[in-house]
Amino acid sequence: MLSSLTTTTIIAQMAITPLPDATQASDFLTLKNGTSINAFHIPTLDDGRSDLHEIAVLDLSSDLNTPHTWNKRFRTSLVSTQDSSESNPESTDAPAINETASRIAFGTQGQLRWTIQGAWSISVKDAEDQSGLLGFGIDYFLIDNLSINGEFNGAYVNQVGPDAWGFNFNLIARWHIIAQENWSFFVDGGAGLLWTTENVPDNGSRFNFTPQAGVGCTIGVGGNARVITGVRWLHISNANLYSSNPGRDSIEVYAGITLPF
Repeated sequence: MLSSLTTTTIIAQMAITPLPDATQASDFLTLKNGTSINAFHIPTLDDGRSDLHEIAVLDLSSDLNTPHTWNKRFRTSLVSTQDSSESNPESTDAPAINETASRIAFGTQGQLRWTIQGAWSISVKDAEDQSGLLGFGIDYFLIDNLSINGEFNGAYVNQVGPDAWGFNFNLIARWHIIAQENWSFFVDGGAGLLWTTENVPDNGSRFNFTPQAGVGCTIGVGGNARVITGVRWLHISNANLYSSNPGRDSIEVYAGITLPF
């Protein structure tokens, strides 16, 4: 029992029992994520003292018409005391509630991420034919550990004959067949389009398709960011859309960093 002390105790726990003698506050507190809170006052005795054995109930439900239901991910405890004789009458702010943001696990269904990446490849037939990519990708997980990735790259081709610059778009499916908390191993495959300023190969065409497949891994580096690296077989050809279709097969290695939106 304390005198001249207004004590507000807010407790959320696994099981909450309604307090029949508690009175509902007229104001609402608000969490950072916009969730409204029903607050209840501690009953005050006739002589002005507060019974500290009674507790206030915090309702973390987003539905204010359904008291005592709450999201277990946000269970917390807050105890705030203020001496009424030293309180600031100009301050009407409610006690702050610090909430730790919940980090969504990598590879969770519905997760959206973006990736910055670079790649280098070498032709399996002629070591003088090399190419490089630099760009970014957007990854969406259709189900846990399976994503569809759209890649947008600038390309440079160093080859026998005139070198070329270009733009490359790829659509890749990636399955993390081993998914751990801080790393994963995946297989991926897909196809894309390549437009270049010169024919690729030099006796081919300026427009080509880019089917590809490979393996790789991701490694967590903190803050839900991951380094991604891998190796692929990369084929470049125009699928006989033109009179000449020499094609080109390369081994490509790539690396980048992937981050959540």
